[in-house]
Amino acid sequence: MKGKPVQQVRELREYSRLCQEIESVYHNISVKMGLSDSSCQILYSMVELGDGCLQTEISKWYSSSKQTINSSIKVLERRGILWLEPGKGRDMHLHLTEEGQKLVEKTIYPMIEMENQVFSSILPEENREFLRLMRQYAGLMKEYGGELIGKIQHEKQKEGIT
Repeated sequence: MKGKPVQQVRELREYSRLCQEIESVYHNISVKMGLSDSSCQILYSMVELGDGCLQTEISKWYSSSKQTINSSIKVLERRGILWLEPGKGRDMHLHLTEEGQKLVEKTIYPMIEMENQVFSSILPEENREFLRLMRQYAGLMKEYGGELIGKIQHEKQKEGIT
């Protein structure tokens, strides 16, 4: 990384590695549950957002593409884990089936309990500071990411690529 202090580069690499380490924990849990990462995220978000939540809410919750969420929802629907109820316009409400509720109790609730144990193992003021810094980091990523997207789009337009 040109022009960046060595320490900053090391810290950024460590941050990236730690994020991957955390994602790996979730991935390994999903695999052991027999779920894809996105299917697990959908079930998790249904617990968080509540029965009848919208497909679009899940996309926003995880900042995932609608196509990825839609594909995983179709798989979960075919497996008899959830069912869809039409809402206003193109909105679709998601509901767990009885089998889906059993799956959530067996898989997602223990995952949430694990997260609660992790958070409880850290001092409350450290949790608050961690969240404050993560919000700041996420806000800056959105800001600078938006600027980068704008530059990329501008370059593509200059080159005649849309």
